[in-house]
Amino acid sequence: MIGSPIKSFLWFIEPFLIALLIRVSGLTWRIKFKGISLLKRYNFKVLYVFWHEYYIPAIYSHTGSNIGVLVSSSRDGELSGRVLKLLGYKPFRSEPGEKEIKALFGLIDYAKQGNPIAVTPDGPAGPRRKAKKGVLHISERTGLPIFAVLIDAHPVIRFTSWDKLMLPLPFARIEISMNGPIKNPDIETLEKHLS
Repeated sequence: MIGSPIKSFLWFIEPFLIALLIRVSGLTWRIKFKGISLLKRYNFKVLYVFWHEYYIPAIYSHTGSNIGVLVSSSRDGELSGRVLKLLGYKPFRSEPGEKEIKALFGLIDYAKQGNPIAVTPDGPAGPRRKAKKGVLHISERTGLPIFAVLIDAHPVIRFTSWDKLMLPLPFARIEISMNGPIKNPDIETLEKHLS
């Protein structure tokens, strides 16, 4: 009986600890951006696309940006959504049992209101570095230009998850390149720009 309140407390505090870890680690990272001038042409109102493995440095680098993000309705998705909210993002997530399309429409409407959004085309469960067509539909419906985000970091550790999630170590050097806008994108072109 005691285990349940403890589990509830840990579930409550876990996103705060993860967000804190990302913020503290990120303060030591030496980040260099490339391609920012291209984003300025669109007033940063774009569709950011990056592989799921770059999730941690990507969300740290845009903390407080209020970028809209599509989040899975799974338990992991709930945790991710809470972390994103703490870091200044606008997560869109369907409740368990609801159709994922509800969150997708929410994200699209948010973009149509003039806000930037971000999508991991191989998420939430892979296969790794294989883009799904959903990102192209989102681009068509929102009219936002697609910018591929490439991240190179050293040194890092890789988790054993399906995406080989990257966690830059303290004082890592990180280069974040904005590649776009991608003209007349299809899946093959998108994957090429993300490589």
